Amino acid sequence: MVRLIDPTVARRTAAHMETLERELSAQMAAAVTLLRTVGGTTVTAARARASTNWWGEEAARLRLRADAVDMGNACPVPETWGPTISAPDPPRDLVLADLSKLEERRTLLSTHLDLLNGFLRWVPGEPLQSLRSSLTRAVARLDRAVADRRAWADRNLLFFDPSGDGRIVEVIGDLKTARHVVVLVPGMGNGLSSYERTLRVDALRLAERLGDTDTAVVAWLGYDPPDTIVGAISRGPARRGAAALGDFVRRLGPVHTTVIAHSYGSLVAGLAARQGLLVPDELVFIGSPGVGADNVAELGLPPSTTVWSGLTLFDPIRLARPDCMDPSPRCSTDLVFGTDPHGPMFGAKVFATGEGPLWNAHSAYYRTGSLSLENLAHIALDEDVVDGRA
Repeated sequence: MVRLIDPTVARRTAAHMETLERELSAQMAAAVTLLRTVGGTTVTAARARASTNWWGEEAARLRLRADAVDMGNACPVPETWGPTISAPDPPRDLVLADLSKLEERRTLLSTHLDLLNGFLRWVPGEPLQSLRSSLTRAVARLDRAVADRRAWADRNLLFFDPSGDGRIVEVIGDLKTARHVVVLVPGMGNGLSSYERTLRVDALRLAERLGDTDTAVVAWLGYDPPDTIVGAISRGPARRGAAALGDFVRRLGPVHTTVIAHSYGSLVAGLAARQGLLVPDELVFIGSPGVGADNVAELGLPPSTTVWSGLTLFDPIRLARPDCMDPSPRCSTDLVFGTDPHGPMFGAKVFATGEGPLWNAHSAYYRTGSLSLENLAHIALDEDVVDGRA
């Protein structure tokens, strides 16, 4: 069967197909990374990678058909040039299907191990101890892999990009029903390699403290932070991150939104606000080296937005103020990125954070049981904070 097509409709459809391919490519990257992490097969990884090319190839064929019709080709174009009805399995489905085999493999090895353990009780000296040890280790690895698979399947990832240091955006909670949404913006040194033990842990701690309060916490690693202190002197990464942060928060809709920006992430949020890209209900700076503004007014936010600052007593970020080593809040000088947002000249509302531990005060704002975490939760819920200053 052959037929002609409307070129405009065909090109619009092709554009949608190419957009879908880009989205599938991002899913494939996340799926293949997961697969390699837990020991899935490389064959499935190759299938997942190849499947994302399908939509692009079909879009190209569709554009060729549209060009042929525009040129007034007297011969109808074969229908086989158009998109087919069936599509390949989504990459993540392929990977999860492969990972499901791990449970079967684990059951089989466990059975063998049980039989071997029963047999060894009757064999003097356990000549098969090496085999038993290998099986025991294999079962333990599979236990971890199966647990990882189940955990990843239940996680709500909004974005994943493994290129470079990697970017990821994950939601703890339900964005669809939340009345309060908290977005955590991390600072220097964050990437996929550290995400599980740093930013995600912070998000989980805050979510646990908030409990059942119709609140969703977003771990937003949607930009590439600088890796070193030398790199953090530049505003370049912050400028690039500002646009991405503003676009994400804008899409959250009419909910009470709190953006908590830590360290270099506060510069990202500050620049986004100055450019009119970010207008949350609460903008919170913690452990900040400066936010790209000398006072709250320069951020250009409406009166409905409350700007907060928290700084623990022993946070070494205070050393970014070279002319002032006094840790008291009375001390305020210009930083590389503007006036100290915790100082009285800036004009932010300050909240108590406690002293923080000596050894890692800069990274302890979300520490379970801390005054800092308590007040961050109050701000997120639009409640009064505990009085006092760090």
